[in-house]
Amino acid sequence: MFENFLVNSALPKRKQIGILIASMIIFSFAVFMRLTYSIATREVFSWDLQLTEDIQSFTYLTFPMILVSGFGYLSVTITLFLLVLGFLYRKGYQKEAAFVPAILLAPGLNVLIKELVARPRPNEAFVNVFEPLPQYSYPSGHVMYYVVFFGFLAFLAISLPKLEPRWRIVWLLLSLPLIFLVGVSRIYLGAHWPSDVVGAYLFGGLYLMVLILIYLRYVYKISNVGNK
Repeated sequence: MFENFLVNSALPKRKQIGILIASMIIFSFAVFMRLTYSIATREVFSWDLQLTEDIQSFTYLTFPMILVSGFGYLSVTITLFLLVLGFLYRKGYQKEAAFVPAILLAPGLNVLIKELVARPRPNEAFVNVFEPLPQYSYPSGHVMYYVVFFGFLAFLAISLPKLEPRWRIVWLLLSLPLIFLVGVSRIYLGAHWPSDVVGAYLFGGLYLMVLILIYLRYVYKISNVGNK
């Protein structure tokens, strides 16, 4: 199904689609760099404080927000990583499984950016902090990881051939809500400023787009599919 979409819809318009994707990547990178520069030269934006206060005003959301963030802690991420890797190998998707470890580069890049920008975490002087953390704040590691890992999982749910419909549904129902909710969760728990979350969505989205493009080139050999 997915390869039919590539052949019948995407490849005939590959020039236009290529320009669109390149424009999205360039625009996202430019916005990310502009935001990063602004954050590196000031500590807190006024809208950071206001938006955090607004989100934290929903006091009944504490448990759901903790639950959403729980998928980003080391023991859970390792477990999910191994489960997905084992599932893909067991189902015969060796090429797809080879791409899963590339997701682990995202947290490394996140730490590098954190060290370069060196933005302090939110503190009790400004907002409620449910989980004090020692690392720097920008960009959010949880958000960036969720975008890359769960975003790639959602993409596989759509693109894998012969994958049972139940797995497609389970992966999408797990991945998409977590990607959208994790940003709210990190702000609600006082772990990050909203601008940390925006930066992580931008850079995580960039990484995910590049990963998917490499995947299409390697697995589907997208440049040659139209000649089959």
